[in-house]
Amino acid sequence: MVRQGNPSDCTLWFAEKEDMEVIVMGTHARRGFDRIVLGSNTDRIMRKARYPVLVVSNPSQSAPTIGPDGKHRLGRTLYCTDFSHNSE
Repeated sequence: MVRQGNPSDCTLWFAEKEDMEVIVMGTHARRGFDRIVLGSNTDRIMRKARYPVLVVSNPSQSAPTIGPDGKHRLGRTLYCTDFSHNSE
């Protein structure tokens, strides 16, 4: 699907339209002035989404999570929760 517009608005629209269970977003992990000037679609989506948002970033160059096909593999996943009603 191709849709023109603000990336965060389009992502949220699509998630709502397709009744997604989770949104997975990448991030460049910008800090400081770059983040203020460039904004962050991931940050906007995290704040506005009605669904859980999983944010991933590029692993370090020394991370041993590259498979034989050259793709990064998730070795471990950390899921933090307090099991409250809002953490659902």
